[in-house]
Amino acid sequence: MAGFFTYGEFCQTGERLQLFNSSQVLVALREGSSRRVSHRAEKRKISTAVDSYRVRHMRITGRFFHFISALTEELEEANRELQFQANHDALTGVLNRRVLIENFQRELARSKRYKHELSIIMFDIDHFKHFNDKYGHATGDYVLKIVAATVRGFMRASDSIYRYGGEEFLVLLPETSISGAMIFAERLRMAIESLSPYHEGNRLGPITASFGVASYSENNNTVTMIINAADMALYDSKNKGRNCVSNAEIRARIQAPK
Repeated sequence: MAGFFTYGEFCQTGERLQLFNSSQVLVALREGSSRRVSHRAEKRKISTAVDSYRVRHMRITGRFFHFISALTEELEEANRELQFQANHDALTGVLNRRVLIENFQRELARSKRYKHELSIIMFDIDHFKHFNDKYGHATGDYVLKIVAATVRGFMRASDSIYRYGGEEFLVLLPETSISGAMIFAERLRMAIESLSPYHEGNRLGPITASFGVASYSENNNTVTMIINAADMALYDSKNKGRNCVSNAEIRARIQAPK
């Protein structure tokens, strides 16, 4: 914080010096968390020899700093809310596709550096158009929300889920092998299949999803390559009849020339 006073007129009566017509300019800058300004100066016992105008300015300054602190907290809260809205899907509350690439690139760089495993799961709600056409878009939105909430309930703190587009989602799994991701994807598939919710008096079951799993490897070593591999595995699941999990690694072995 910084500030200065511009003093105006002084008047001396005996040994007492009084200040008149002072102006005060304050500039406050702060980094880090805000804290309340101490009011000890107001509680301190003031000698009768001290100018009353000085005491008044001390009180005004203290209150001004407190006002700045309160205002800064409000601005920080508003900025946090804006940041949340920028990073999250408004409907489901999961992270959005814009943030996916940034987070995926960071996790992939860490996996390459420390030779850690990294996998992703892509899944798509089966026959999602049916919910919109039969019950309306509000019901379709509800299905998206409960599916996203169900998946989040199974995730570790290090995992993250993103709405990739429409009814398609992506789960990023650091420190996870392809076999571990397959097991996790099957758990998610079963959890979604077990949903039988009601919305506006209508029973919506069954809800199912198709899954594609891919991992970082020497041959799959960029964000685009891993996502494309998971996407192709997802389409394999759809071609098999939906409501199942497919593995990009197995798909690659089948397609490799003999």
